[in-house]
Amino acid sequence: MIKVEPLPEGTTEVDTLEAGWNFVDEGKILIYGAIDPIETVLLKVTTLKNYILGIEKSEFKHRLAKRILVHRLSLMERFLKGGHERAVVWQLRRLSKKFDGCAIAGGADRNDWLTECNEQLAVYWAIHELNVLLDIEH
Repeated sequence: MIKVEPLPEGTTEVDTLEAGWNFVDEGKILIYGAIDPIETVLLKVTTLKNYILGIEKSEFKHRLAKRILVHRLSLMERFLKGGHERAVVWQLRRLSKKFDGCAIAGGADRNDWLTECNEQLAVYWAIHELNVLLDIEH
């Protein structure tokens, strides 16, 4: 069990001696406390946007792909600041299909936006990490 302090108001302290062994027996990990991931997600979206800005336009399969991607990431930043996480999840799931060829097939596929695998994999895993963070219940 991992307790992240400070515990938010209304959070019950877990009695490790009483409940802990059940988690061990079931092979589970419990993380509780101050674990709202939204600030981390916002930082990672901004970092991804800056990474995309550093990629040459010639690495993108379509001429407008870079501009569209940067625009979508900017929208995600606004959605996160406005508390609309589900809209960000929806956008990320759609975008992940545009960067999955190298991760799944070992090379860019016909619908991928980036042709270079190193850059494509960096974007793919950044999107995957954002999806995982947004799946954390808070």
